[in-house]
Amino acid sequence: MDPNFVFGEEFGIQPIRVSATSDLTADIVVSYTIGGTATGGLDYTLPGADYQAGTGTITLPSGTPRFFHVEFPLTILDDGRNEDSETIILTLVDGDDYNLGPGANKTTITINDNDDEAPRELSLIWTETIPAPPNPNPYLSTGRPVAKQVKETDSGTTDVSFY
Repeated sequence: MDPNFVFGEEFGIQPIRVSATSDLTADIVVSYTIGGTATGGLDYTLPGADYQAGTGTITLPSGTPRFFHVEFPLTILDDGRNEDSETIILTLVDGDDYNLGPGANKTTITINDNDDEAPRELSLIWTETIPAPPNPNPYLSTGRPVAKQVKETDSGTTDVSFY
């Protein structure tokens, strides 16, 4: 498998290369695991991947000559969100029909964000005045009106204060 790479979100389809050390006389289905901080289906797509399980497969077809690179496409998606760099870690796994050699069986792909705009916090603030209740006892203070201020943000939090 190829070593580590760094791509921007705008790079689109990038080939991942896997090769065998001998000529293949039958199809070989190679298993891999998926890790990292990027989210499959949102930040990238990969054929044969099960993002929930964190696994996938690639088929090296019969007739593939030794050391010939079989490519499968990693599609980097531009999600339009401003975020930190994210990683995809692919690791080949030993199987019943093949053994992994001592070579590069793991690759880390770093996806650099291309959205320059800083994240914004949306705030919605309103104030509501609540009149003081009537006071039946003339010797006690009736108090003054109370204002309620509510602040909602796009992250789903709500702050309420009374004064």
